[in-house]
Amino acid sequence: MELSEDIKQLYQQAEQYDQAQDHYNAIKLYKRIIKDASAWVLPYAKLSLIYKYRQEWKPALYYSKKTAALDASNKEAWWNIGLSATALKKDKLAWNIWSKFGYEGPELHQWRPASVRLSFQRQIEVMGLQRISPCLGYIRSIPQPASGRRYGDLVLVDHVMRGYHSSGRYRLPIYDELGVLKCSHYRSFSCRLLHATEENIQLLHRLCH
Repeated sequence: MELSEDIKQLYQQAEQYDQAQDHYNAIKLYKRIIKDASAWVLPYAKLSLIYKYRQEWKPALYYSKKTAALDASNKEAWWNIGLSATALKKDKLAWNIWSKFGYEGPELHQWRPASVRLSFQRQIEVMGLQRISPCLGYIRSIPQPASGRRYGDLVLVDHVMRGYHSSGRYRLPIYDELGVLKCSHYRSFSCRLLHATEENIQLLHRLCH
């Protein structure tokens, strides 16, 4: 579609704000562009991603739907509809979307183990993940207490693979975590043993057990 020079300049400014993580101004400009160029798909797609990574699922769902309506071939938009619907517990909508990707239902698919990447306090921790849907899984490792996550948390995960985690004979894909859907009842603790004897270590082992 034909775009005016003003719209193109606004879009460039919005992208600059977006890249600088200034989402407040980026969102303002993308929405302003939509008012004047409502049939242009890119501003909707950009807003979909911003809200997704901010874990604001209602607007993420809205703008993902808008993106898919304007560009039905945009697989990322469809995936983000499924993700947002899952986060909002709209399971029927989510599985309607997952069926487009070849997933017929949680009980009909053999989910392979994976890994999830947690980011906290400028640290990254890779944890085991027991997947139960394309974007959901249970944490099956014990995270550091500072991560704010627990063994058994049900977490949302992105579809973009960030690498591999080798564990024994497994080479597991790594995905980013996008928030907790249900908290586990477990808690994590850490301690430091200074000049510990074997007896101290065995005592700690029994306490942990």
